[in-house]
Amino acid sequence: MEKKENTNFFSSHKEALASLFLCLAAVIIALILHPAYETNDDAIMEALLYGYQGNRTSFLVFINRVLCYILYFLVSYFPRINWYFIMHWSAVLASLYVLSRTFIRKFKKAGFFVSLLVTAAAMEALYMPQFTKTAALAVLAGAIGLLDALREKRCKVFTILCIWLILMGSMIRFESLEMVSPFIFVAGVLELVLMFKERREDLKKYIAVLGITLVLTGSLYVAGTVLNKKTPGSDEFYRYNYLRSMLTDYEPDYSAIKDRRVLTEIAMLSEWLNNDPEVFTTERYEELNRDYHVKLGLVSSDSVKSLFGKYLPNAIQSEPMLLVCIAVIIAFLIFSKRRYLVIPLTGFYLLLELYLCSSGRSNVHRVDYGILLGLLVSLLYVSSFKLPELSDDMKKLISNVAVPVLLVMGVIAVCSFPVQMHLTDSKYNNELKASLADATKDKDCEYMIYTLALGVDKKRNIYDIPTDYNDGFFYMGGWQEGVSIPGIGLTNHCGIEGNPWVTCIDSENIRLVLPKGEDNVWLKDITGYIKAHYGKDVKGVPVYENDTLQVFRVVSAD
Repeated sequence: MEKKENTNFFSSHKEALASLFLCLAAVIIALILHPAYETNDDAIMEALLYGYQGNRTSFLVFINRVLCYILYFLVSYFPRINWYFIMHWSAVLASLYVLSRTFIRKFKKAGFFVSLLVTAAAMEALYMPQFTKTAALAVLAGAIGLLDALREKRCKVFTILCIWLILMGSMIRFESLEMVSPFIFVAGVLELVLMFKERREDLKKYIAVLGITLVLTGSLYVAGTVLNKKTPGSDEFYRYNYLRSMLTDYEPDYSAIKDRRVLTEIAMLSEWLNNDPEVFTTERYEELNRDYHVKLGLVSSDSVKSLFGKYLPNAIQSEPMLLVCIAVIIAFLIFSKRRYLVIPLTGFYLLLELYLCSSGRSNVHRVDYGILLGLLVSLLYVSSFKLPELSDDMKKLISNVAVPVLLVMGVIAVCSFPVQMHLTDSKYNNELKASLADATKDKDCEYMIYTLALGVDKKRNIYDIPTDYNDGFFYMGGWQEGVSIPGIGLTNHCGIEGNPWVTCIDSENIRLVLPKGEDNVWLKDITGYIKAHYGKDVKGVPVYENDTLQVFRVVSAD
């Protein structure tokens, strides 16, 4: 009697259910870790979308304008929902689903554990959202899933989901697509060769779908660029922001600066939403760049030295995913029938990092994250593992014990450092938030808060926090505690008539809030800045201090 095939719901949908389980577990872990934007860029773009600067805008600086118009429409009709944050999470969760389902299919019995490793590697994008990371993950997942769908003739819904992820990722940040495209290229060429050998009848469909996806991606990029350029003042802004990023993001040579007041100025202009247009003009940016920026160059001996002498040794300590990638490369070389693919994949990784070293951005974690994820996912996707001739007991030991143990160790490795960093930052930020709230509790006063960054707490409330000096962002604002999205507020201007740096002098109700430093070093920076640009001799009269902050009145020195 023939055995009846089990066709119940759970057995016929086990891949999808396992993928959904991993996604649910990822969400629960992310919520326990209190999701918060990794950088201020996302918080500022969210603020622009919701009009915290005074007027809502669809000009979100780094994101494709086509996607911005969709977000703007949703915010207009459903303002109580944080659509910007949902954009991140929808892209990340869809990416986790596509990747986990793809690897569960590919690796069969070991697929769940491999998917667990990939999910752990991508978890950081859930609890520390950042648009560069989200874009890289979405494009990578969409492309890998699409290649698998075309090879295995998956359902149309899955194929459409993959194409949507590619388009979404490319619109969130096109540069992220460029950074992971070499890894996608290797996987795509491999699939093309295999299809040419085994299923030539499907070759036209394969090329057609990929061609349509590329055309759609390119068209959306061009459309977004054209729309942004039509925005009044956008050309000047992009020039302005380019100069700012050159000066503050690309490791400028601060050792050449003898006058600390110039360092103060650089710290102040490190945020594009600055508050002193009388000083921070495009011409001043160009002058500072000419004098103090290390010029960008193409690949040079210095860049190669930086890659092998500085970046890689540091990355092994600070990027656990690199260690996992090295482990996967070793396993790939030992067990895979496609050992030759290690050369282009690791070669592209080194070339991309060499490019970052040559451009002075080798220390930007969010860019490294996308590249390392691309290397890890592409290695797993193109692998074709085959155990050597071993006894059955040894094969069972490897497949049932060694592989799961190593994968769990990999999960711990890729999560440990980012989670630790996230929890440390969250604790530090919350302490500073409480400290700042205490220092600015006088309702009759206006506060000018120096060197601040934007943070988001576990309840998605926006608040300002002090940061380290050269990494700081310059805001002046009346403190607003517990401003809930999409509530009112987040004042990035101080609301003081005239130029605040002049108006604050001898004022009875304007206070200057500074991080606490030895010998009032921060106050010297400010008074030197006012003297240099406005010719006024001033001093600070302390009115309050706690463990982290000092509050002053600014008065004439005479």
